[in-house]
Amino acid sequence: MVLIAYWIGVSITNIPTIHNYLEEKMANQLKNSKKWGGFLILVGALLPLPFSIACIAAGIIKFPFKNVVLFGSLRLLRFLIYGLLIFSVV
Repeated sequence: MVLIAYWIGVSITNIPTIHNYLEEKMANQLKNSKKWGGFLILVGALLPLPFSIACIAAGIIKFPFKNVVLFGSLRLLRFLIYGLLIFSVV
C-alpha cells in the first residue's frame, strides 16, 4: 500500500500547474531533496512517522523506485525491534 504512495507522488507531478510550480518556485528545494532523498526515506522507514508521506515526496522528486524499495525495506528492522521490545516486556 505504501509503495502506491510513491506512484501517487509521480502522478502528481504530471499535473501541469504542479509541475510548473515545482520547476519554477521549488527548484532549490528539489535539488536538495534529490540529494538527501535516501536519508528522507530512511528516516521515514525507521521512525514512527507516516512513511507514505516520505514515499509521496520521493515520487515527486522522482527518486529511483528501486532505492525507495531498498530503503523502505528497513521498516522491517523497525518492526523487528518493536516486536523484541514488546515481547521481552511481557
